[in-house]
Amino acid sequence: MGKKPKRGAPKKEGTRPIRMRVSGNLYAYLGLLKRETMLGKSENDVAERLLTDKLCELLDQKYHETGKPPEAAKHGEGSETKAG
Repeated sequence: MGKKPKRGAPKKEGTRPIRMRVSGNLYAYLGLLKRETMLGKSENDVAERLLTDKLCELLDQKYHETGKPPEAAKHGEGSETKAG
């Protein structure tokens, strides 16, 4: 019996898989980025690339030593403020 073909982009040695969920809006945006950019061939590939890039940026900035949020504006769900 032969091996099953791997799906998605080839994975680098030493990497570890993770699972995550995103909102429908973010998933649709990942689809847009998939179609309109060269970030990846699937929504998952695009998300993997963006998350890896951001984590490398935080690591380079030594975010873990400061505990301060990055300077960039926060986007996405949960960033809305309630008028009160």
